[in-house]
Amino acid sequence: MCEDSYANQLREIALDMGADLFGVADVRRFQDPEYAGNNPRNFMDNARSVIVLSVAVSRVSIENLLRGRPEYTNTLMAGMATPWIIVFRLARLIEKEGYKATIVPTEGSEFGYWYANRKRSWRICLLNT
Repeated sequence: MCEDSYANQLREIALDMGADLFGVADVRRFQDPEYAGNNPRNFMDNARSVIVLSVAVSRVSIENLLRGRPEYTNTLMAGMATPWIIVFRLARLIEKEGYKATIVPTEGSEFGYWYANRKRSWRICLLNT
């Protein structure tokens, strides 16, 4: 699954859709005892690779946060929706290629679970069929 050419193709698609950060990791990297986040295999037993992506919010919205929340709130809402759309579309593309994919947030979501004190990024667990 993690052939460089396919990973590069997915990277280009994700960046074209608005991602600012994209990476592919071997699922075994999440077995390190130092890692404190979710284990992808808790969500997909046979996961082999994990795609991680992130979208940055604008600096101005954060700089102006002390003056009021509207700019930050609007930017944050768009920044939270963008990764959902990107990973959903990537997961569908990946499944069309014959692999399995699921979307797993790495931290606190708008529903208040996972790891609320972590930076927002997303991962897609993958496995070969």
